[in-house]
Amino acid sequence: MKQRLTNLDVLRGLAALAVCAFHFDLGGKLGVDVISSVTKFGYLGVDIFFVISGFVIPFAMERTNYRIKDAGYFLAARFFRLYPAYFAAAFLSVGLWFLSTKIPGFQGALPSFSFQEILANIFLLCDFQNEKWLIPVFWTLAIEAQYYLLIAASYGGLNCKKPIVSYLILSAWIVAPIFIGQGPTVFTWTALFAMGILCHMVKSKKIPNTAAVVFMSVAFFAHTVTKGWESGLVGILSAACILYLPNIPSRSLIWIGSISYSLYLLHIPLGVRVVTFSDRLHFSNYPLGWLVVGFCAFAFSIVSAAIFFNFIEMPSHRLSRKVGSIRDFKKKVLNGAESLNSD
Repeated sequence: MKQRLTNLDVLRGLAALAVCAFHFDLGGKLGVDVISSVTKFGYLGVDIFFVISGFVIPFAMERTNYRIKDAGYFLAARFFRLYPAYFAAAFLSVGLWFLSTKIPGFQGALPSFSFQEILANIFLLCDFQNEKWLIPVFWTLAIEAQYYLLIAASYGGLNCKKPIVSYLILSAWIVAPIFIGQGPTVFTWTALFAMGILCHMVKSKKIPNTAAVVFMSVAFFAHTVTKGWESGLVGILSAACILYLPNIPSRSLIWIGSISYSLYLLHIPLGVRVVTFSDRLHFSNYPLGWLVVGFCAFAFSIVSAAIFFNFIEMPSHRLSRKVGSIRDFKKKVLNGAESLNSD
């Protein structure tokens, strides 16, 4: 399992770098057509994250012997795992926006927020209320939060010892995008998450390989119909990497993978600002200027993410684990009480 989780960090690292590259060169900002022809697909890093989440969350739920009565603890743990960093990144983004207005030559919109917009960002409802996200990538966290609710409710069925039950629920996950289509709900993405869930079921021997191939093929079709063949291909390749990728001893990618959430949150308010500021100075017009700008954007984002990870994300991890520890302690107390009552 150590090897498998290590490779997940490698995938996270690649996904985070891909998304960064997409936003740093959005619209050809770096001014190199060859680079833009590659970075324009960087948005697909989001798909990799969703497949990984589809695998990791059921794995963690199985390891902790999750039951539906644990849903409150599970959701609280996920809240403390993700929300502190989310709020910190949002405040940082707003603060930088105000500071940017003080820079000579500022050409953007002045900071302005309605009460409804603030509430929509806090509760991850912007796409339901047609409000703007403080940071554009926040929409993916809304999908992730909905996924937690859905997996918390349906994990018992997916983990059922009767194959017919788990297969029916898995089928619902897979075909939902075909009927729902595009939209702000997780059901647009459930086939992609299902690819990760299938990886977990294969690894834990909860599904025969033949059945897994059939379900994976249908999931690929369903997601391709909804989001396009590029997204479907990245999803199926991500699943293949989780299942079959040999150990990759890349310390740099593993490290970037470990701070990938922080990097994902900060690369727009920090890295994109580096690119935008350099663009005002026409820095990319100089020989190899695009390379210097890109390097500075990545370096600033990664260093900032490392600091953010240590001071914001790590404490939230510890808080999340405490929630799990409280649940485990209560289980032990209840099990002990049941044992005494039976004696």
